[in-house]
Amino acid sequence: MNVRYLYSACVVIQTEDCTVLCDPWFHEAYEGAWVQWPKINNPLEACGPADFVYVSHVHPDHYDPQFLKEYLAKYPAAKVLIAEQTPDLLGRKLRSRGIVPLVGYQRCGETDLYPEPNQANHGVNIDSALVVRRGD
Repeated sequence: MNVRYLYSACVVIQTEDCTVLCDPWFHEAYEGAWVQWPKINNPLEACGPADFVYVSHVHPDHYDPQFLKEYLAKYPAAKVLIAEQTPDLLGRKLRSRGIVPLVGYQRCGETDLYPEPNQANHGVNIDSALVVRRGD
């Protein structure tokens, strides 16, 4: 398994049979208060094709709907993956933009993907983590 860091929370995880792009955001977040530094000139090429795009939660430094649309236009075979969360804020936002996410466990070749929702019991649990496992 290989993990390639791009910046912030954005990484690419590669196993022998699956590639997952995690939390890609390349446009300004929080009304321009957060920007990419140093700037990646061609983020679509820097990310490359992936089987899945995992988005951990709805905050704009993890969920970039503009980049997702651009990415899915270039790499239409990629599937957006999220955890099952209550309330379903991220899922609703994605679907409102025409992106239908896969929710929960997925298998890609011999690779298991487990999006795990936050269980903090604070009433609104919006965050999640991704467990990637291949073999033992």
